[in-house]
Amino acid sequence: RVDMRFVLVRGGDGGTPKLVGEGPVLPNANPNELTGIHLMPGHRPVDMLVQWTTRDVGEPFVRFGTAPDDLRFAIPATTETYSRREMCGIPASGAGWVDPGALHTAVMAGLTPDTRYYYVVGDAQGAPHERTSAPRSFLSHPGVGPHLSVSVLGVADQGVGEPDGALAAMEYQPALAVAARMLADARAGHAGFGAEGGGDADGRAPRRQPYRMVLHNGDISYARGYGALWDTFLFQQRAVLEAMPAATSIANHERDWPGQAFYRTSDDSGGECGVPYYKRFPMPRPNLAPDQAFYSFDFGPAHFAVMSSEHDYTAGSPQHLWLAGDLAAVDRERTPWLILMGHRPLYIDANDFYWPTGKQTTAIQLQTALEYLLREHAVDLVLAGHHHSYQRTCAVHKGRCMKHSHGHHRSHHGTVHVCFGHGGADLTPNGFDETPTWIDYENMEVHGHIRLHMNGTHLHMQALESAGGTVFDELWLTQPQKKHKHRGGAEGLQAAEQAARTSGRADARVAAA
Repeated sequence: RVDMRFVLVRGGDGGTPKLVGEGPVLPNANPNELTGIHLMPGHRPVDMLVQWTTRDVGEPFVRFGTAPDDLRFAIPATTETYSRREMCGIPASGAGWVDPGALHTAVMAGLTPDTRYYYVVGDAQGAPHERTSAPRSFLSHPGVGPHLSVSVLGVADQGVGEPDGALAAMEYQPALAVAARMLADARAGHAGFGAEGGGDADGRAPRRQPYRMVLHNGDISYARGYGALWDTFLFQQRAVLEAMPAATSIANHERDWPGQAFYRTSDDSGGECGVPYYKRFPMPRPNLAPDQAFYSFDFGPAHFAVMSSEHDYTAGSPQHLWLAGDLAAVDRERTPWLILMGHRPLYIDANDFYWPTGKQTTAIQLQTALEYLLREHAVDLVLAGHHHSYQRTCAVHKGRCMKHSHGHHRSHHGTVHVCFGHGGADLTPNGFDETPTWIDYENMEVHGHIRLHMNGTHLHMQALESAGGTVFDELWLTQPQKKHKHRGGAEGLQAAEQAARTSGRADARVAAA
């Protein structure tokens, strides 16, 4: 968005940086290029948000419709930005500052569920080559109910890597391979629950099911005060995030700063204090308070509650009151699966107890504040990141493995916790000398992401490593059978589960009612 020049510096890696040479100023021939296009869930299931960036405000708009040659709906966008003065410290307010440009957000409202929509974004005042983007498409919200089957992707602690292999400060090269593997999944879709069991219940060949959403559990760009990395992240993830919405949770490297947030001694955000995160990922929060990060949404047969581990979650806090009320209000006949998302894990094989932000320290704090809510409201699954590894627990409660028996009332005994912080950042193999008994599977040696497939009776999670795309861990959870028919076929689901049980895979786990 601005003019640039290249400079050569030597001696900066542990020494005294010295400017060796510099090139001429290179004018930006396309400062209002439509960049950073990404989708997000709206406040209603029938809405989809799209955001993009240019240098100038202009007259931004989105046009959309159900055919690429019939974009009959035109909606103006609102424009925001943020300033250096809004940063709370260095490097965000100093050497790391980059003008974020004009952030345009439009709401594509009133969408028909489970429908392919096409869209373009643009600027009515732009130059001819900047006026309209190429068409993109997405599938609208699938609807809500136990008769639906949905698939989503999940990643945490990702960051960015350079395509040319350069390893600049603050970047993680494995993140690029994770992004590529997620894109391959997004393009291929999921084979469907019935595939392993020989097809749908009615005997038809299985139909590939598209992935509908990305769950990003925080530490998104690892900008940490170097603002250009937000643009780099959106460029890296563009092919996925232009095609499906991202539901995000805030994390320490987006929010924490001394004297602010919950962990008042941490400077992990590099002085950003959540401002770039909130502006670039405006999630459907229940109110628009400047620093309120929790929200929830229904998606197919699941209810997702998204909390912030960087804000007060202790009993009596606004977030705790909201979470207790949100979980209590879930209709398990409508959304049988109940999933909690947050950055820091409640259970983790990590031996750092330092105060106040050691991973085991914060895990114990989270258990104290929240675990009774998980049991009271029969939460099936907790998704987290923060520890740079992949870990999955048994159905656990108060440190003990319990039989996972889902109940719509009080018969639920334990919750499965999954940490998938292997999304690109440097791995942290600092587990206990003896693996805790509540760990069912862990891998601290590979990067990757997860897949999550759900219908009204079955939840199937797969963990992938990015280098070869192999599935290295699987989880099956089941609900009591209902009379309604699911997409993909209940018979195919049961056959697929049986295949997982008998395949001989040591890493295939089944937690059944």
